[in-house]
Amino acid sequence: MRIVSKNVRVIIVGGFCVVTVWFFVLAGEPASSHLLYLLDVGQGDASLLRLDGQTILVDVGKDVSVVRELDKIGIPGRNIDMVFLSHPQVDHAGGMIDVVRHYKIGVVVYNGHHTTLWQNISAVLEEEDIPFLALFDGDKIRMENWSVEVIWPSDEIYEEDNDRSLVLKFEGPDFSALFTGDISSDVEKRLVQSDIDVDVLKVPHHGSKYSSSKQFLEWVSPLVSLIGVGKNSYGHPTKEVLGRLGEVGSLIFRSDMYGSVYVAREDEVLKVYPAY
Repeated sequence: MRIVSKNVRVIIVGGFCVVTVWFFVLAGEPASSHLLYLLDVGQGDASLLRLDGQTILVDVGKDVSVVRELDKIGIPGRNIDMVFLSHPQVDHAGGMIDVVRHYKIGVVVYNGHHTTLWQNISAVLEEEDIPFLALFDGDKIRMENWSVEVIWPSDEIYEEDNDRSLVLKFEGPDFSALFTGDISSDVEKRLVQSDIDVDVLKVPHHGSKYSSSKQFLEWVSPLVSLIGVGKNSYGHPTKEVLGRLGEVGSLIFRSDMYGSVYVAREDEVLKVYPAY
């Protein structure tokens, strides 16, 4: 049973502008120890979660920018327990070797697709004796109070690398979140009817108009939507996607506008804070 209802208020804390009556600007630090960060790594994706004492990365951006953001936030003991790479493209996985060089990694999970970039990454992981494994739909990782379920990919072969992205559902007592890599609306159609109704959505493919279909967003019905995006020539995030997110009543946080932020739950309230 999900604890956070759709009537939960969303509160933005810190130096954000009040743009609707749903927004309240507060000061202070979060009481919750369970946090989900959107990291500002430019035109790329990187997210950090702290759950049940575990430090988890989902994607690592394209370069050393992810290390700079992690250093600003501070990682106890410089230990990262798990890294999920949604798919081995530069804007999602290019910073992996920099992370390995600067942090102690427990295990790396990837989507089983062996691109040249993955071969380079896996060679470094082997040199550093860091275990790695591929997971697919139906696989699940359990922590004390949290679970991570792999929703996608299936064993079908998709020509597009983006459509092989790991789709991960994190669920626990504080909030639920869906990470979608760069899947397109073709994969989204396959995921509708799955158990993907969540509080926080990591928006697919940086807000590309070929993702975040109306049907998919209605099914996910996120309270908060996070978009990893920087200066780009693709028009990300597109006005079409921003419009569809608005139609489902989701509050949007873009790394190019707000920088790194994090989401925490306190009592019956989801709050969004500046990361540092």
